[in-house]
Amino acid sequence: MGDSLGSPNGTDLMARSFLIRSTVGGTEMLLAYQDRDSYLVTVRGPDLNASGKVWNGVGQSLGDFFADLALSWRGWEGSRGWSSLEGEFTLAAVIDRTGHVQLTAVLQVRLPALWKVQLELVVEAGQLDHLAAEAKSLEGALYGAA
Repeated sequence: MGDSLGSPNGTDLMARSFLIRSTVGGTEMLLAYQDRDSYLVTVRGPDLNASGKVWNGVGQSLGDFFADLALSWRGWEGSRGWSSLEGEFTLAAVIDRTGHVQLTAVLQVRLPALWKVQLELVVEAGQLDHLAAEAKSLEGALYGAA
């Protein structure tokens, strides 16, 4: 694939994006490198396609969030959450007794016009290690950019 995202360090496109597909409902979420400080989140589902710029956060990284979920693949109590730096993108994860993880993604844009979407994705607990690796690869592209 070409370097359509214009990475200054020539990182492979696959290392600069990752896709989470729900096992039910036909929903998916794509996170793609934009520049050193941000990435683009696109959520899609039946009759839905929305994208927003998300600023790199501080504190727990998205890769660490998925890695923590993977370590607890047998289950956890309540909801576990993650938020971007300015709160424009949040994830909440709940697991059921059969190992299905429901991810609730909320993406909101404040400027130039205010809008907010919420998307539900279901993944298997066994996918969490892979999602953690993909998120860490995306973060490597972000932090490795000049």
